[in-house]
Amino acid sequence: MPTIIIDLPDNLNVPSDWDARMFFVAKMYEAGILSSDQAAQTVGVPQPAFLESARDYLPETRESKPIDQVGLSRHNCRKVLVG
Repeated sequence: MPTIIIDLPDNLNVPSDWDARMFFVAKMYEAGILSSDQAAQTVGVPQPAFLESARDYLPETRESKPIDQVGLSRHNCRKVLVG
């Protein structure tokens, strides 16, 4: 699996590397780049756990429809490893 390193500004208010990773992977899932199985594997959790957790990172799915029905639709930095 390829590794992606993203430089984020130090003053960015991301609670943890886990939150940054989940947000990135959930958005890739939402965009149809990753299947739910691939997304779960990328963050290292079972698929049902990913689908449940991803709700917190995809605001439009929280209230509009179940996440499994979502369609395919810089300076001082710290590094966040994804994958």
